[in-house]
Amino acid sequence: MQITFGDLRELRILSKLQCNSVKPIIRWAGGKSRIVNELLNLAPNQYCRYFEPMLGSGALFFGLEPRLAYLSDSNPELVTFYECLKFRCEELIDALTAVGSDRHTFLALRRQEPTDQLARACRFAVLTRLCWNGLYRVNKDGKFNTPYGGRGPSILYDQDKLRLASHLLSTVEIQCHDYKCIFDDLREGDFLFLDPPYHKGARDGLGFNRYTDAFFTERDHRLLAEFVRQASAGGVQIMITTANDDRLTKLFGPGFTRTDLVTPCLIGKASARRLSSESVIINYSIKASAQKQ
Repeated sequence: MQITFGDLRELRILSKLQCNSVKPIIRWAGGKSRIVNELLNLAPNQYCRYFEPMLGSGALFFGLEPRLAYLSDSNPELVTFYECLKFRCEELIDALTAVGSDRHTFLALRRQEPTDQLARACRFAVLTRLCWNGLYRVNKDGKFNTPYGGRGPSILYDQDKLRLASHLLSTVEIQCHDYKCIFDDLREGDFLFLDPPYHKGARDGLGFNRYTDAFFTERDHRLLAEFVRQASAGGVQIMITTANDDRLTKLFGPGFTRTDLVTPCLIGKASARRLSSESVIINYSIKASAQKQ
């Protein structure tokens, strides 16, 4: 696969110190909105191109606002939403404005299986906004089966925020495929961020590992670690977020450093939620900056 970023003569080193943080558009279980400031401080000071092949809510992408970026995910509904937001923003806004935000609308859309791109994007946006805990979950047949969240907002999405997100997406590539497809396009100086589904048996019960009709198993984590080691050997700057579980964090081997963050667990009943720990693993050194002080 060959990734094209337009005129490569415009390629330049990007610094996160020049960027403003923008919040993600969609609710996404396991998204990194809660720790995005910490991730920004742990990101490399300089890099050429930004790769995020497990996109989800894209919290770090929207926080960094990289000009040259490649975004992808294995969830086709998620990718369809971002493609519509990028290319058909005003049509998507009109469609979301016309739809309700109540339980009846949610259940009706959950039963539907539209084939039109705009209808699919609208359905995805409504379901993730109204479902329980923002948990995009499918059964073994790939059918969305998360229940209604219990209350509907008066406004589904802020139109100005949708337009801003569309603008940020206008210069990036967006595709639907597995993370391994980008390997041949990575090169020295790029920044790769990986946020895999946490292993279902990970300590503290972090995360959920079924966003498509396939599980992300412990074997998949081992394959991911091998992918990361090979990319690191090629000079790619890499950040991985994962559950604070030695079975996962020890997979990457020497050359990687680990930072543990304590955050509230947002999945589950409110009365049963607790603090959880997750790990950020990087293979580069971070220079002190005024922003980090």
